[in-house]
Amino acid sequence: SVPTFNTGPQQIIQGGLAVTISIRNPIQQIACSDTFEVSALPNVPDIIGDTSRICAGESLTLSTPSTDSIQWFLDGFPIPNANDSVYVATQEGDYTVVVTNRNTFCSSQSIPFPLELFQVQVPSIAFDGNRTLTVASPNPAYRYDWVRQNHGVVGSGTPFMIPNSGDYTAIAVDTVTGCQSGPSA
Repeated sequence: SVPTFNTGPQQIIQGGLAVTISIRNPIQQIACSDTFEVSALPNVPDIIGDTSRICAGESLTLSTPSTDSIQWFLDGFPIPNANDSVYVATQEGDYTVVVTNRNTFCSSQSIPFPLELFQVQVPSIAFDGNRTLTVASPNPAYRYDWVRQNHGVVGSGTPFMIPNSGDYTAIAVDTVTGCQSGPSA
């Protein structure tokens, strides 16, 4: 225990022992102060998108009204070179955007924008050797359109009786989302 600040000799006595301390260079108290500026966080950014579901092969334009420094994320990982207020999403997952104030380096993150990618299975078809095409294991939620090469859609349903000879394929169309598959073999 050091006695209170005093420039002269100090004496500590405990029991029968006495110690005299003389500090030639007394300890000086130095006070300092500084100013800290606390900046407000940027507003939590919004993500604007027309829908939360896209069909396979499509994209969705996401945007944020923020003008600060921007970084887009997919499932918590930064998307390389995604630093504009607009991002074209083509993958399924949770998108977020972080905005950072260029002057204070304070940042805020948006709530996740979930994007679901909807895929329709390519139908498998069979030909009976006569004039009838059939979809194997048809999904009741789908409509099956029949396409004749160079003629476009020529009919719907399964089974389908072909009106003319030619190359035909089937496309499955989800009746709820409107998403469609690629053409069958």
